[in-house]
This record gives sequence, structure tokens and C-alpha cells, in this order.
Amino acid sequence: MLRKHFSRSSLHYSNFSTPKAPNTKSFIINCNTQITLNGRNGNIKEAESIFNRMIRKSTVSWTAMLTAYGQNGLIEKAQKLFDEIPQRNTASYNAMITAYIKNNCDVDKAYQLFERMPQRNEVSYAAMVTGFVRSGKFDKAEMLYVNMPAKLRDPACSNALIGGYFKTGRFEEAVKVFKGVVVRDVVSWSLIVDGYCKEGRVVGG
Repeated sequence: MLRKHFSRSSLHYSNFSTPKAPNTKSFIINCNTQITLNGRNGNIKEAESIFNRMIRKSTVSWTAMLTAYGQNGLIEKAQKLFDEIPQRNTASYNAMITAYIKNNCDVDKAYQLFERMPQRNEVSYAAMVTGFVRSGKFDKAEMLYVNMPAKLRDPACSNALIGGYFKTGRFEEAVKVFKGVVVRDVVSWSLIVDGYCKEGRVVGG
């Protein structure tokens, strides 16, 4: 019975009516959602309980648990889990890279992992640009930004660089990047307006 696999405190399993439910796609999706929500709310024990009791886990399940560890500062557990993932995908790598950057901004470890990625997407690049900016390594952030696929720059990577420039008083560099942004979002405009205002250039903003 399902009572052997999940406690009432961890999952509302009233939606699952047969013993085979723990193996169904919908059940796994439900578990993944619960892991994500509990991790986001800081209920790491609850997230672990659900994850550990799952009979079958998808790559999304592993990544959700990894993300939960990263969000709660449990970097060693995140690293151990990442090493155990049977089939890693781009999202798994991104989650581990983000965990490194979020916790003490270990950008060197993040970049080592970034270089090992079979495939990268806009999240991968945005995480690394953000990491370099936060650690003050603007030369590396700029190099990565220039050499990355142009279609992946906007808006996340551009915003990270613009925000970093403004925070360090590099107004002209920030404006230059902004002018080159093809796809701007609310964050892009907020950054540039805020940057102009702080410089006392309200008309320009």
C-alpha cells in the first residue's frame, strides 16, 4: 500500500488510488513539485523525505532535490547528490553551478563544472556571468559575454553585466552594454533608469 511509501505529512496521496501509483508519470511529477515547493520554503527534511521514498526518480527529481540543497546552503549535500545523478542533463549542471555561485560565490568550481557541460543554454551562461560579476572578475565576465552565442546574451546575461557595472560605478560600460541589448525586458529598463538616477542624470534616464 502507499502508506508504506509516503506519510500523510509529506504527500497528499488521496489522488493515487492504486498500488501502482508510485510508478506513474503523474505521481512522479507530483513528487517533484512537492520537493521543489518544500525546498523553496526551507523545509529540507520534508523534501528529502519525499525524494528518498520515491520508488522511481526522473532526472527532474534529482535536479529538484539538488536545487533544494543549493537554495538552503547545503553545498556538500548538493555536490554529493550531483555526483550520484544517473543521467545528468543541462538543468542538473545549471542547478549545481547556481548552488556554487549562490553559496559563498565559489565561481572557480562553478566554472570548472561549466567547462565540462556537454550542452549549455542561456541559464548556464547567465549563471556564470553573474558569478564572475559578483566575485569582481569582470574581465572573465566580459570575455565570456563576448564569446558566448549572441542569441543567448539577452536579456539575462546582459542584465547581469549591466547591474554589475552600475554597482561598481562603471556607468559608461553599463550604458554601452545596454545600448547593444537587442531584447530588453523590465529588468533591463529598471537597471538603466536606476543607474541614470543614481548618477544624477534623470533626463537621460
